[in-house]
Amino acid sequence: MKTQSLKDIFPWTIWMALVMFVTFIVWILWFPPPIQQPLSFNHEVHEEFGCVTCHGGIETNVRASLPEFDLCMMCHDEPPVTDPAEIEAWNMAVETEHIEWQRLRTLDDHTYFSHRRHVTLAELECATCHGDMASQTVPPPRALQSMSMKKCMDCHTKESVTNDCASCHI
Repeated sequence: MKTQSLKDIFPWTIWMALVMFVTFIVWILWFPPPIQQPLSFNHEVHEEFGCVTCHGGIETNVRASLPEFDLCMMCHDEPPVTDPAEIEAWNMAVETEHIEWQRLRTLDDHTYFSHRRHVTLAELECATCHGDMASQTVPPPRALQSMSMKKCMDCHTKESVTNDCASCHI
């Protein structure tokens, strides 16, 4: 019976390590960890106010904002949550007057997207790009709809809007 020398095993070890490393990187890129919000915000309960109330700038700015704590305090003098960790997050927000909401979607630096252009001028509903956030009773762990250049270009084609690269890419 012939035994394998270290010289025979070494290339396979390197190859296996490389495959494992690439698999790990691909896994992280394709399956990012879920996004955790500091409070379990219930969009469905707040639906009557509409997106614009909490996410300022939707109709007038390039970017929509995340809700500021003073807006929450207009209705909630007591924590609207029961979980001890969330009560702690609420109390921290009371001290700092800020809630550390996490964005579900970010754009690449080279991509330009204007909420005003899409909501006010094109009259698109928020759900067109963001999915049915209004019915969410807990914060979703990631964006409800994935976005891609193909989706944007298909929509632009359907609506007879320019697909010129310079319109969306800086």
